[in-house]
Amino acid sequence: MRVGVARVPVVFRKKGLPLYGYGRLSHRAAGAETDLFARAFVFESGSKRNAILILETYTVSHHLKKDIIARCYVLNADAGLTDANVLCCGQNTHSAPGGTSHYAMMNLSCGGFVPSVFEAYAEAGAEALLKACDDLEEASLYLNAGEFTEDADVAFNRNLDAYNATKTLPIWLPTA
Repeated sequence: MRVGVARVPVVFRKKGLPLYGYGRLSHRAAGAETDLFARAFVFESGSKRNAILILETYTVSHHLKKDIIARCYVLNADAGLTDANVLCCGQNTHSAPGGTSHYAMMNLSCGGFVPSVFEAYAEAGAEALLKACDDLEEASLYLNAGEFTEDADVAFNRNLDAYNATKTLPIWLPTA
């Protein structure tokens, strides 16, 4: 198996952008204390390729994923990145600009679609995926599972029973 990884900063060129998830239009970004990133992981086994893209944002809309994949195709059609083999997800942060969806309900808390924010995420996402494709190296993947004890000082804001139950979920591993 070969694995490629990449991390690309998401660059916003405008101050005062609305923040996702607070439900108040007055919540605006005054600046950036830390960078936000697009992180990509590409897994290749034989002729099969799958990728995971994690964007530091509230969520990844259908439109944003389609745009990212289209950019990848234009820049490098041979990368083989498609809607069927790329999983895009948001890290769910409320410290990122909103307005990346074409769906009105998703943009209610941030005042609507913001083209510059959409563009920043699409550009960084495509770049991260293609860099991860270029970074493929032989690798071994291992899976470890376990449980936290009831008195562990972790996951204090999560349901511990539900977290511990995740060890029974199926894990995707490519086959040759």
